[in-house]
Amino acid sequence: MPVIKAFDLAYGRLRSPDLDKQEEFLTDFGMVRAERTKNALYMRGTDAPHHIHVTELGEPRYVGIAVHAGSMEDLEKISRVDGASPIENIDEPGGGTRVLLTDPDGYQVEIVCGMQKTNVVGSFNRLDRGDDYVDHHAFFCIRGDKSGLNHLSYEAADIDDVMVGNEHLQKKGYQHMWGIGRHLIGSQLFDYWADPWGRVHEHWADTDVLNAHTPPNLLERGEGTGGPWGQPIPQIFMGHASP
Repeated sequence: MPVIKAFDLAYGRLRSPDLDKQEEFLTDFGMVRAERTKNALYMRGTDAPHHIHVTELGEPRYVGIAVHAGSMEDLEKISRVDGASPIENIDEPGGGTRVLLTDPDGYQVEIVCGMQKTNVVGSFNRLDRGDDYVDHHAFFCIRGDKSGLNHLSYEAADIDDVMVGNEHLQKKGYQHMWGIGRHLIGSQLFDYWADPWGRVHEHWADTDVLNAHTPPNLLERGEGTGGPWGQPIPQIFMGHASP
């Protein structure tokens, strides 16, 4: 009978002499950097765990594998097995606690519990035109409590055009949803208005432009929702979705 049952695989741990080359490969392979220190690289996927791959700086070798314990109680059980380490805090990005074991071939086995998790809640998606530069994003998909449309976006000529539109829509008595401001992610000037049936429309100008050689990026939840200036994001906008 097993002492405990592993809940899930956690990560593999390797050593490599060049973290830049390792990160380039893993990025091309489909992972995203979760964090990097002077001596280690932590890469993640699209699911919640902080990372799914660890590379330590050193001569190339396989160090070992890690699995998630189902609970702290299971971690305590495995710590009482002959040859197991005491429970220790993981002094690495992602945190948590672990027990260390050694497999019959001498490789390390980590039983981990309490690693940080980040659910992916939104993605900015741009057009792929190869070397040609395109707007920072053409479509933004976000996980929310409601399904439907948050807003449609339309480019204005410049900040003067956005300001003229703002004053005109104010005079016409339409509902203002958010703005004027500048986004941190993408750098656009923005101004959001609701039509008579509550569907939100955005005037924007002056976005960042990227091409297919610009790698994707990953931010923590809440990071980048503000901007260098302008009104903080209001709840009426965040919670809005037109069916």
